[in-house]
Amino acid sequence: MQSVHGEECLGITVSKKSLTRALRLVDALIKYWESTGGTVSAGNPGTRFSRGEDTVELCLTEQTRRHEIPNRYSYQYEATGKLTFNIDSWGDGLRRTWSDGKKQRLEDVLGKVALQLVVWLDDLRVRRLDRECKERQEKQAAVIRQSRKEFSQKEIERRENLDSCVDSWSKSQRIQKYLNALDEAVDCGRLEYDNEQFQKWREWAQWYAVELCPLAPNLPAPSIHHVPPPQNTLISELDLTSKARIAFERAKISDTDELASITKDELRERCGEKVWSLYDEASRILEGLGYDVSDRKNGYY
Repeated sequence: MQSVHGEECLGITVSKKSLTRALRLVDALIKYWESTGGTVSAGNPGTRFSRGEDTVELCLTEQTRRHEIPNRYSYQYEATGKLTFNIDSWGDGLRRTWSDGKKQRLEDVLGKVALQLVVWLDDLRVRRLDRECKERQEKQAAVIRQSRKEFSQKEIERRENLDSCVDSWSKSQRIQKYLNALDEAVDCGRLEYDNEQFQKWREWAQWYAVELCPLAPNLPAPSIHHVPPPQNTLISELDLTSKARIAFERAKISDTDELASITKDELRERCGEKVWSLYDEASRILEGLGYDVSDRKNGYY
């Protein structure tokens, strides 16, 4: 078998006898593809047929027959002359192979192979755009998640600070009240503290009472961190995957306020069919627009 594939070669694996025909087939397909604006390059394992950012790899191989060698634990493989085009990718329900048959020759179906390459690239393009869409959704949702996390942390800090201020203010008031009572007792002669040590302590106690009071220092008010309110957006303006856009249009959902109010069962009923991960995508979209989705139970739709 002649193998013409690898990083720098076309994806062809045929016998020497079939090599000329195989090269003619691939050459014809390449010329047609390039004439329609596509590009072709060497791939691994197949020949890359591309349009824009999307690429599909096509291999051309020759079918073989296996013959057992008598008295030896080995086999001999015989080339049959029948060639097969095979698309090296995965696509749900898309045709991947074309072979020589009793009546069919690959030369007769080159046009169908080229058209199917377009179908594959369209499918790959939709899947790529959907992946990119989900990445953008997750990125936006992550921004809001981080904002909510920061808000929660700052809320804890604000409450702790308020509790601390109240405790300090209350303690300052109690100390000041005690110092006033102490001064009154000294002034009326019930207590005698006239030494220098007491005076120093009294000055320190007064300073401490003022120091504790959060109202005494002239400190700037802290800036309040807040999460922006939800942004009601038309469904037609959302960054959606292809399946979600079709489903929401079928359900006649007008905007995100309406989408946020719909339960999972209501969404299923309005869409009229099962759409995997639809509710999960709706939650990502809503979270990315500032809606609180903490009470939404996500999962497969």
